[in-house]
Amino acid sequence: MTRIVNVITDPTNYVLTLTLDDGRTTHFDVAPMLWGPVFEPLKNNRALFDAVTVSEYGDTVTWPTGADVAPEALLANSTVSS
Repeated sequence: MTRIVNVITDPTNYVLTLTLDDGRTTHFDVAPMLWGPVFEPLKNNRALFDAVTVSEYGDTVTWPTGADVAPEALLANSTVSS
């Protein structure tokens, strides 16, 4: 299974850049998910959104609020750039 080794945010939007253990870089747009009680706080607080981290197992990303993205959705809906 492909693992995420790093995640960074773009300060101009809600796109995450993910570095994978096979050397690929992908981009995942979180903007469509930023609604409701779990994700809306991330939209309303940029510092909170930027606090995203790779999960302990490297299979997804998480935020201090407990929000995360299902691993299969994260990789299936990412755009590969390299």
